[in-house]
Amino acid sequence: TFSKIPIEFMSDFFRITFPAYSRIQHDKVLVKKSIEKTLFVTNAIIFPGVFLLMALAFPIVHLVFTDKWLPALPAFYIHSLGVLVVGISITFSNTFWALGKVKIASTLMVVYAIINWVVSVPLVLKLGFIGAMIGSAVVLYVSLPLSVYFMNKIVKVDILGNSLQPFFAALLSGGVTYLVASRWATNISLLFAIAIFGGVLYLILLYVFGPNKLKGEVFWVWQRIHKNQRVE
Repeated sequence: TFSKIPIEFMSDFFRITFPAYSRIQHDKVLVKKSIEKTLFVTNAIIFPGVFLLMALAFPIVHLVFTDKWLPALPAFYIHSLGVLVVGISITFSNTFWALGKVKIASTLMVVYAIINWVVSVPLVLKLGFIGAMIGSAVVLYVSLPLSVYFMNKIVKVDILGNSLQPFFAALLSGGVTYLVASRWATNISLLFAIAIFGGVLYLILLYVFGPNKLKGEVFWVWQRIHKNQRVE
């Protein structure tokens, strides 16, 4: 499913932040700052990916995959709502491993597995594939508070302060893109142009909502990449 596209983009980024956390694990102030910056960047990538894909899902399926796949759209939308919180979960999970909190990370993995079996199996038996997507979303949202709880035991992370700006920028750009696509996405070329329009609109809104914060996070990410390349 193309709902996993935003997550795939994060693999290299976490490969960079993992050693960075390991090197600074004894400085709680710096750890907190680094986690929050990683959280912002993660959400800034995942949120627009989710909302823009949701906005363009119908014309993508209609024009690219044909209408026989349209019945799968409800499952895609449900799964996408779950993906919205993946950025927080992955950021915290990688942080636990990087900081050497093996017991916490292992405990969370076991809890995720238990919740998944308890929630997803009955839903799959009852609703089939849609049940599996509902189950995955429920698991993510139910297990998230536990990750936040353990993270707050290490450092207090400002989740909302590093999520609202990209969330509302992505939500608004996704809404506008949906309205434009529902009227003008009549062929693949126009669909591609509308997708670019949605991405550009998101970047503009993200900058308007907080130019200083955006510049600071981009600069921080560039520093991490540069330092990681020198280490390698």
